[in-house]
Amino acid sequence: MSKFFILAAAAVIIFNQPIFSQNAPKDISLQQAIEIGLKNSYLVAIAEKNVQIAKNNNNLGEAGGLPTVNAGLTSNSGVSKINNPTSFLNGGNTLTNTTSPNIDASWIIYEGGRVAINKERLALLEAQQQGQVKIAVENVLLAVNRNYYTALVQKRRLDLCAELLKLSREKITYIDTRREYGAAGEFDKIQITDAYLNDSVTWVVQYNNYQIALQNLAIAINVSPNEGLDYNLTETVDFSLPKYEAEALKTKLLTNNQRISNLKTAELIAANQIRLQKVGRMPRIILSSSISDQFTFAKISGLEPRFTNEWRGGSTISAGLNVAVTYNLYNGGRLKRGIDNAALQAEISTLQRKEEERVQTQALQLALYRYENQLKLLTLQQSLVDNAAKNLQLAEERYKSNTLNFFDLRTIQANYIRANNGLQDAFLNAKNTEIEIVIMVGK
Repeated sequence: MSKFFILAAAAVIIFNQPIFSQNAPKDISLQQAIEIGLKNSYLVAIAEKNVQIAKNNNNLGEAGGLPTVNAGLTSNSGVSKINNPTSFLNGGNTLTNTTSPNIDASWIIYEGGRVAINKERLALLEAQQQGQVKIAVENVLLAVNRNYYTALVQKRRLDLCAELLKLSREKITYIDTRREYGAAGEFDKIQITDAYLNDSVTWVVQYNNYQIALQNLAIAINVSPNEGLDYNLTETVDFSLPKYEAEALKTKLLTNNQRISNLKTAELIAANQIRLQKVGRMPRIILSSSISDQFTFAKISGLEPRFTNEWRGGSTISAGLNVAVTYNLYNGGRLKRGIDNAALQAEISTLQRKEEERVQTQALQLALYRYENQLKLLTLQQSLVDNAAKNLQLAEERYKSNTLNFFDLRTIQANYIRANNGLQDAFLNAKNTEIEIVIMVGK
């Protein structure tokens, strides 16, 4: 008898311990979990940095539409000792310095529209990087939603285990009362004790499953797994899931699916590259200008008094404006090959987009078919739970009135647990499929 009370007390302690951790619970909704996940995602942060790089590059200067201006400065110094009878400076020494500051500017004023084509390409590259951000966000949404609802279902299962454990504890009190009046024996007490301890073990196992689910949620939002043990999920499970119309989803898929949209952008970039290659057939006109000032100074020594030993010199200012026109007549066929290869790459991009549309459309059809079957199963499981709950209620009443034995009661309880677990499995499978469909169509 003492062994029973020790085991029962241990189970009561297990049951009464906090369901989260020793820290204060932290309420967290699905929306809050998504916000934390997006904020902490390194992949989203990397994608956003790439967008910033593309945005920095998307300007007229990068496209070649602005002039190039360079400034320069040269300085040359020299010393000469003249020993030449034919020179009027024979026998003298000269020290010279020439300093020339200059500013040069060049501007391609025409190259077959290359600037406009380049600017369009840079805008498309920025849009492409923004598409990568959306894909990174979708991955976070998928992971957070799935892990949140998994934890939510595990929490419901834990509550169900707690409910059954409470019923088992009440049966112990009930059987003790009956034993006092001689209406029950030791065998009855042992059977109920065995059921109570089994329910306690089931609760502990489910409690561990719930903790693991919370830790997986914490990992999905990129926080410490142990921090997830403090979470109190504030959402509730709604077993009524919406139905979707196949054609409407397909239309949204082809319009909003981010992977398809990214390939459409790649298709536009490939078409842009063809136009860029064809620019090579057009003349190139470059406007350039320059301005410089040349300062020259010299000092002659050794020929006094004919030449005084002092610096003499002056400056020369030069300015120029030039126009250069170039046209490629022949370059070994590189221009034609470049155009042909760009056209082939454009065809490849189109085929890749069509292939992705085919893959995504088939994936949507399979997901929708699976979802519809899961909804039917969910409806059946709900009916099964309702029936099992009524059966359990009647069994409890018959057990208390001694018209049902304990073994049959445990069988009915086990059926009730299986029915609820089946309902939660059906809901979780259908919910995960719905999340997949919603993200797939870009909602």
